[in-house]
Amino acid sequence: MKKLFYLLLMLPLMLAACAEMPTTEIEPQPTPTPEPEPTPVPETFNPAHVEAYRAQDWDLGRFVLVLYINDELYHTLDMRDIYNPNDGYLTEGDYTMENGGVTSWSNIIWDFEANEDIYIAAAELSITHHEDGTTNLKGFLESEYGHHLDIDWTGIVAGFVFGDTTPEPPAPNDDMVFNAPYFGCKYISHEDNGVNGHNYWVILSDDATLDTNTPTPGATYFAFDLFAATKEATLPHGTYTFDTSDTGEPNTLGYNYSYGVAISETCEPQELFRFSEGAVTVTEGKIVAELTREDNGGRVTVTYEGDLSVEIVEEEEVFLSTLTSDIEFNKENVTLYAECYDDWYSSDTDNWWITIYEDGTTLSGLYLQLDLLGDISADDYQGVYTPVGSVAEKMTYVPGDIEDGYLASSWYAELNNGSITNTMAPLVSGDITIAINADGSITVTLDCRDDAGNYISGTATALP
Repeated sequence: MKKLFYLLLMLPLMLAACAEMPTTEIEPQPTPTPEPEPTPVPETFNPAHVEAYRAQDWDLGRFVLVLYINDELYHTLDMRDIYNPNDGYLTEGDYTMENGGVTSWSNIIWDFEANEDIYIAAAELSITHHEDGTTNLKGFLESEYGHHLDIDWTGIVAGFVFGDTTPEPPAPNDDMVFNAPYFGCKYISHEDNGVNGHNYWVILSDDATLDTNTPTPGATYFAFDLFAATKEATLPHGTYTFDTSDTGEPNTLGYNYSYGVAISETCEPQELFRFSEGAVTVTEGKIVAELTREDNGGRVTVTYEGDLSVEIVEEEEVFLSTLTSDIEFNKENVTLYAECYDDWYSSDTDNWWITIYEDGTTLSGLYLQLDLLGDISADDYQGVYTPVGSVAEKMTYVPGDIEDGYLASSWYAELNNGSITNTMAPLVSGDITIAINADGSITVTLDCRDDAGNYISGTATALP
């Protein structure tokens, strides 16, 4: 929802059943839904070229390495400089998922024709820099389904900056006075942010476009994350005091999304800094920001005089469910899998993970996944389950959610040859009833609603 220099790579996500324990407020569990059919991946991968990307709001030392297969396809590695974090490049050394140098947000292309990617489960990458400006990347990547890539590449990583070309840090106590001719402000309601204050994100700049996503060469931008007590068509008057804890309380200036940045003539960030203390004062037609820089203690004074109209965008409510109406079903001879993860949630319950396929051979038609907390003293999982509350307890279920692009916990969906179609809905309220019949068959009855308020009701019966 916010905001900063997000020239973010759009990394595709797969909406598939979770390969690990699904999560909502608590840890996920693996789903026995089918793995994607493996597409052969070369054992040795030699990138066509490598680029490094770094968004301006990221912490020091965070980079994404883009390993290009060709002009259109690429693998991506989400990296953390665990040795000497800086904005210019990743320090030499060994980077693995175990030491935190490579994160689980990394992924590789596993189906070249469809351009479908998958998260990695293991990685080891040794980075070595040479005097001629080249970098050697050597190691391997492995997906969660066993696709393995060996890498031994030497070349220039586009985006890495070494030596004398690295921008000089600002001089200690380098004070700054900036008179901004342009003002922009986006309103974000406190309901959207989950805080008490109404959020006004202010940009002051000498760039008339005020576009921080595609900055203008030579421009300077100041961003101030203000929280007020009311929603107004113009920026509310008052003094907004710096808040390092980002509480979002009225009359505060947030830390994380407040910053200053100067753009070079080549459109690279020449200088980016945050603040450690100070305040922003808003009066009739005027803003005065008096702040202290976090990096060198220098004083920053930013002023603007003019119109303070606010852009208020009323955002439509977004639902996880794709349903547009109620769903009712009655399925016989379904395939049901039940697996117990014992007291997974440390709540004196038996965690039962139930998956149901209308057609267990083609993996098409109705699909249910249920994350149940059963009675630890019972021999089976039959009974009536209601949504879990703030405390996990027996005879409840964990409502559906999406975690890292995967369906997590309790869902209704429809499949086509093992792939989830655009018909899916999280089960968030109502009852789930499971009965083990006299002939050994199992009947699952839903009387639930999704997050958009649609009813999902019906029965599915599995043969013994």
